[in-house]
Amino acid sequence: GLGAQILRDLGVRSVRLYASRERRYVGVEGFGIAITETATLDD
Repeated sequence: GLGAQILRDLGVRSVRLYASRERRYVGVEGFGIAITETATLDD
């Protein structure tokens, strides 16, 4: 929550998410930040 609040305060409205696994992240959408793309990182 805190990270999403900081991003929102900085004016971030959308992000490209890089994660270690495919998963739906819903927490940031509640702060008005849209995840436009999710890319998984290979080991």
